[in-house]
Order: sequence, then C-alpha cells, then structure tokens
Amino acid sequence: MIQPKISFVCPSYNHAKYIDSFISSLLQQTISDWELIIVDDCSSDGNVTAIKQFSDPRITLIENPFNKGINFGFGAAIERASSGIICLIASDDILLPEYSETVLNIFRDDDVDVVYSPLQHINESGELLSTATTLPYNKTQEQIFSEMFLESNLLPSPGMAVRKEALLPLLPLDCGLLQHSDWQLHLLLMANHRISLLKKPVVLYRVSVSSTSYRRMDVIAREEIESFKLMDTVAAMIKSEPELFERFFGVHPLLKNEHVTPSVHPFWLGRMALTSKDLFKRKWGLRLVMNFIENPDHLSLLHQLYGFSFKDYMALAHLLVEDHPMAAKLLKYKRLVKWLSGSLIISLLILCWLSLR
Repeated sequence: MIQPKISFVCPSYNHAKYIDSFISSLLQQTISDWELIIVDDCSSDGNVTAIKQFSDPRITLIENPFNKGINFGFGAAIERASSGIICLIASDDILLPEYSETVLNIFRDDDVDVVYSPLQHINESGELLSTATTLPYNKTQEQIFSEMFLESNLLPSPGMAVRKEALLPLLPLDCGLLQHSDWQLHLLLMANHRISLLKKPVVLYRVSVSSTSYRRMDVIAREEIESFKLMDTVAAMIKSEPELFERFFGVHPLLKNEHVTPSVHPFWLGRMALTSKDLFKRKWGLRLVMNFIENPDHLSLLHQLYGFSFKDYMALAHLLVEDHPMAAKLLKYKRLVKWLSGSLIISLLILCWLSLR
C-alpha cells in the first residue's frame, strides 16, 4: 500500500450540513496522495450518513459509541494516520485546493515540525467574510510562547500541519480540555519544535454560533477554568525541562539583573503571571507563589536571594484587584467620600468665618 503524503485527521460532531463542502475541499486538492481519518463523535443529525455518501477509499470513518470530545477524536485519528505529515482540521471548515501542496513544500524545504496558516473567515453559508485571523509574523517563536503563556492564544489550530513524530509523544491528548485544547497543544509543540507561519491563507474558517469557540457565557466560563490548567501545563514543562525557562522568559523585565536558578522557577513563573492583563492568569500566579512559600525553606531562599519576605507576598494581592469590578466600585465610593469630606470641611470653614464677622 502506498503511503499518503498527508493525513487529514478530523473529529466531527453534528456537522452533517457541512460535510459535503469539507470533504469536497479535500477532493479538490492539487495533490491526490492524501487520506482522511474522520471520527464521528456519536452525532444525532445524520452526520455518519453524510460522510458515508463519499465512497472514496482514502476516507476512513471511526464511529464513537458515545460522545467523547474533540481531543479524543484527534488522538484516535492521529494514531490511525499512516502519513508522516498530519493536518488537524474540523469538519465545518474548508481547505483551499493548494493547501496540501503548500504545506508539504514547507516541510520539504525547511527544517520545521509545525506549519500554521492564517484563516480567511466564512459564514455558516460558506460566504467569505471581511474578517480574518492573522499570524504573529513580527514575533520570534520565543516571544510567541511567552505571550501565549502570559496573555492570549496567538496561533490558530484549523489546518495546522504537524510531523507525526512530534505529535505521538504528546498522546493521549487532555480530554478534559475544550476551549484551550489547541492552545495547550501549541505550547507543548513549541517547547521543542520549530514552527513556520504561512503568509497566505489556505484555510477557510467557518464562524458559527454553534461553534465551541463562539463567545457564549458558558464558553467564557469554561475558558476561565481551563486557563488554570493551561498555566499548570507550562509550569510542568519548565519543571521537567528547566532550560526552557531561560529560553522563553529570560528577557522578561522582572528578571533583569536577578539571579534565577531552577530552584526558584515556580516563584518567578507566578510572579510573571501576576503582570498579565488577564485576571485569571494573575490569580494563578498568586496561587503558585502561595504554594511555593508554603515550604519555609523556600521563603528563606527568596529572602536570601531577593530580600523577599511575607509582607512582600501579602502585597502581591493588590495586583489582583486593579481591574476587578468590586475594586472599581470601592474606588468610586472612596472618591465620593473624599469629595464629601472635602466639601464638609470647606462648609465648616465658611461657617466659622461667617460667625467671626
């Protein structure tokens, strides 16, 4: 059996109305040596029937007996993939005809393990939108990693292509994550693999109100919870590979002129997280510092190295309230009380002056 040049791995759930356009985009690829491994996650909308309408031998369908989630689907498909290059894609998105040829040329000519494409957005009907997802071309890989730890996700997952040898050590993927599952994968891959950013979009990303990334309140709530686990992932990476700390965070302003050894990495990870614009990342940072100094020897070490004491730890809590809604209310009331107090003093002075006339 001839090994395909690229394997498309795709978890699919209730995407019956999109399957035709998705699989058709694969059939239109300029390179025909591909395979699709699509995992139906116990759909209820006729998704399996829509997939089976394509009787192409390059398509393998896996049917989950019950709903297992996106990361389980990706993991099962990756394990079945027979190509050395794997594309991660959702069944409601579309790949442009030149996708395969474009990414395979990058893997052939450059020493890279992961290729990302900017995304052109489409609506639920497949019509082009004026919006797009761009890539951080002006940043180094180290800067991308650092910013993704401290702030936001800079890399899109639809259509990302990865060498299978880079993915296999990461299996099984974390099936408890949804909103940040791709974010975690990006960080894990960037730790030891080189990435490449395409200039021209070769992926059409469908913007849908039913998408797991659509900004609903339940989505936002999940993101807040998953952000803690995402940060824990980076902390675990640094613990197992201490050299990553200097590579990704060595230029952070907080570390300037500071002596940092692996023994104090947890403290500095927490301290850097406390500079984030994201309140939940700051909360994670204070929690990490708290857990670190629960050992009295650690607090003594911090005092020896940096003059850090418990009162300095207590002061870090102020970094949590800068953009907290309750803090804004308290500041408002504080200003009101200050104004009323000032007005009262002025009124008393005027009364005293009038009584002396």
